[in-house]
Amino acid sequence: MDNILQHLDSPDVLRRLIEAGADITVKDVDGANALHLIAAKRNPVLESAQVLLDAGTPIDELDSRLRTPLFRAVYEGESSETVSWLLDHGAAIDVPSVRYTPLQAASHYCLTNVMFLLLDAGANPNISTPEATITPLVQAIDSQSRLVEAVTLLLAYGADPAFAGYGRETPLAKAAYLACSERKPSQINVVFQLLDAADRRGTPLAQNVVNDAFSRCSHHYVHDIFALFLNRGANANSPLGENIESEYTRPLILACETEDIPPEHIDFLIRQRADPTLTGTNGRSPLHAAACNGVVSAIAPLLGSGAVIDQPDDRGRTALHVACDMYKNLVPDEYDLQTQAGLFMGNPVDLASMNEREKNTYRMFVETTADRLRRCLHQLEFVRRLLEAGASPTAQDNDGATAMHFASITDDLQLVLLILQAPFGRYVLVDNSGKTPLHWAAEHGAANVVRAMISRPSAGLTRRPAFLERMVTKTCSLLEKSHEVNATATTTPPSQVLCYSPFIRRILPYVSDRDGRRALHVAAAAGKGDVVAALLERSDLPLTRVDNVGISAMRLAEERNHLGCISKIRVALRKQKAAREYSLRMERLSACVIYFTSAVLILGVLLGLITAAKRWSMELDWIECNTIMQALEFICRQN
Repeated sequence: MDNILQHLDSPDVLRRLIEAGADITVKDVDGANALHLIAAKRNPVLESAQVLLDAGTPIDELDSRLRTPLFRAVYEGESSETVSWLLDHGAAIDVPSVRYTPLQAASHYCLTNVMFLLLDAGANPNISTPEATITPLVQAIDSQSRLVEAVTLLLAYGADPAFAGYGRETPLAKAAYLACSERKPSQINVVFQLLDAADRRGTPLAQNVVNDAFSRCSHHYVHDIFALFLNRGANANSPLGENIESEYTRPLILACETEDIPPEHIDFLIRQRADPTLTGTNGRSPLHAAACNGVVSAIAPLLGSGAVIDQPDDRGRTALHVACDMYKNLVPDEYDLQTQAGLFMGNPVDLASMNEREKNTYRMFVETTADRLRRCLHQLEFVRRLLEAGASPTAQDNDGATAMHFASITDDLQLVLLILQAPFGRYVLVDNSGKTPLHWAAEHGAANVVRAMISRPSAGLTRRPAFLERMVTKTCSLLEKSHEVNATATTTPPSQVLCYSPFIRRILPYVSDRDGRRALHVAAAAGKGDVVAALLERSDLPLTRVDNVGISAMRLAEERNHLGCISKIRVALRKQKAAREYSLRMERLSACVIYFTSAVLILGVLLGLITAAKRWSMELDWIECNTIMQALEFICRQN
């Protein structure tokens, strides 16, 4: 028995063994007979297969996994010669295995030569069974190689773009999904192929088939695909998504979140009656979607067609909230920047001395940094345009946060200044937990914003953090050296930044949230040493102030082992103690001076009084003597 399976490449030996009475029905551990094993080879000896067939081996016998020799020739051997031989000898074409029929397997791998043999032999191009549910056309569309050729072949043999069979999706729906998710030209062309094939047959696709396929275009906006479906009757306001009940978007939302989208594409959707006030999942409108990526070109068409500029989403956030919130994700902190940069930020770049790996790392850093800077500028411009169009900087979300709360955590004063320059932008509102924008800035380590909020205008405050200036300069230098783009760095000069009125700047550090914590408490708890240092520049802050549960900023830092904050607060406490002692000494000295001066004055007054009294006493004595003499003279005269 073993000899038969071991000599499949030797037809003469195989013939002698069979003539000697060897068992041709012997199988391996997978239940495969000798013909299965020959068919599974990439370069089989078909003469051995002929010997087995002549000896009575069944050509369509199933192995333990319900696979025929033809299926294994397609799925494992991928040999058109073997497939042709089996078909010529009467192999059944549409027998399903556990998952596929032979044509479905060939379509899955886009084996166009094998597909042609099977289709030419009469394979059903629309086959779908309870065991093998996915049609050959869907299998071909889902593959990655030789996609167009395989689809063209199946359509030529009558594959139906609208037939789903036992599967969950039609070929058109699958093609639309892949075209809008991966955006490959070949996959986009397949959608046109399927629709053209239906038109050529004179059987236009039913509207529900078109709508179903259109609903799968939920990942990216591909204008040609959307225009194709909308011109065939799809609704420009229909929800899009794989599972619309749980998560969905809409065509206009998808278009508005696409970076660098031409305004005419948005105008096209609006002409197709797309409603700019309709929302998707989480209540986000097209304007919210544009705010996520700073799509400035979407603002004018949306507002011109009736979009509500302060329309809230399910979290109560307007487009201005979203734009400011997304900006913080685009501005990298200095540590992140230096980590990405590796050797390039602090050292001269010499491309000639780099190996290929270092060059690739270098280029990746340059491209990533340049892209983030570009998106930062787009986001700033988006915020500026929104504010110019009348967006409210005082609108509060469900948590009570305003756009200034989100802007304050970026540590970039350009965004803060945009909001402050808007009408009512200087109003200070607290969120539902009683936190001001200063609390948010302190919690997120935005030291530059903290200084601007509590300090007097100073040349030390810049519109952009110093590290971001260095990033701009360095990136432009790297781009020029790599000869990828001609760039010039423009340094933002120090500017006089006046965030709030003098009164607000004076009281803002003293505002407590609902937990009784001031900005210093928040910064110490978060371990933001730079913010603690910025707040401590205000020498009048009471450092021993406790929150509602009796915890001071120093204790919060100690509990979390924030050593940098602890040392800064300790130094400030010592300074305040020394200042208090000095003030006390000065008060005592002043009191002594006052007492001494008062004593001198009193003594002078007393001396003056004594002198006056003496003079008065002498005058009294003379008057008294004169009176006595006159009295004596009168008495003498009477006598």
